[in-house]
Amino acid sequence: MGGNNYLIKKDLITRVISSIFLIILALLFNYLGELYFFSAVALVSIVLLYEFYKLFNAEIIDKKFLFNSVIGLISITFVFYEFYIFFVYLLFAGLFLSISFSKNHYFLVIIPFIYIFSPLAALIYLNSYTDGKLLICWIFAVVWTVDISGYIFGKSLKGPKLIPSISPNKTWSGFIAGIFLAGFFSIIYSYFLELGEYIKYFVLGFTGAILSVAGDLFESKLKRINKKKDSSNLVPGHGGLLDRLDGFLFAILYFWMLSFI
Repeated sequence: MGGNNYLIKKDLITRVISSIFLIILALLFNYLGELYFFSAVALVSIVLLYEFYKLFNAEIIDKKFLFNSVIGLISITFVFYEFYIFFVYLLFAGLFLSISFSKNHYFLVIIPFIYIFSPLAALIYLNSYTDGKLLICWIFAVVWTVDISGYIFGKSLKGPKLIPSISPNKTWSGFIAGIFLAGFFSIIYSYFLELGEYIKYFVLGFTGAILSVAGDLFESKLKRINKKKDSSNLVPGHGGLLDRLDGFLFAILYFWMLSFI
């Protein structure tokens, strides 16, 4: 029993240290912006694509992975240099070509354009202007809040599982606490930026948190289908980078759309 408690505490400490390290890196590159941010996002995109392929036990040294990598990197490069129309053309061309040569592997080749490269392109777009950097900080706050509080409250309060067939560790108590706290921190974000409309920002943050959990559940479903616990062991205490950014990928496009409102 004592040994089990020791392992739980050790795992928690590892998770906390890894989280702090990733949070610092994310905030630093968001602040530096420009080529620093683009380079970091480009590297992350390849790592995520690698983990996505390994999740399906697919070959990395393969034309499908090479195709996704090249088209994906070129597409986010277009966004970085503000050639947005070329990004759209290349995205649709990539989807069309994927269908043409992927045969029975449509999902493996097509989904990365939507699931990985589109959200990361939106992230690069947001980072290109000052208000966008603040918006990225809001995304971080919402996703980290629902993730961390969901873990803490889920472990402490326990109770009924959210969707045990997909994610056996998520509870309704952690989910509810996480989305409400994300809404609360959105109010704080609005207060410090003197944006007002606190109820509006609560609802927006609340909704973003739900989408973040949906992203987490989506990746959990992929792991369950492929009988995998983690996408990799890259991040100590968390598994892979895809395991860490699954909710973030879903939330980015939502907040990106908010930038036009």
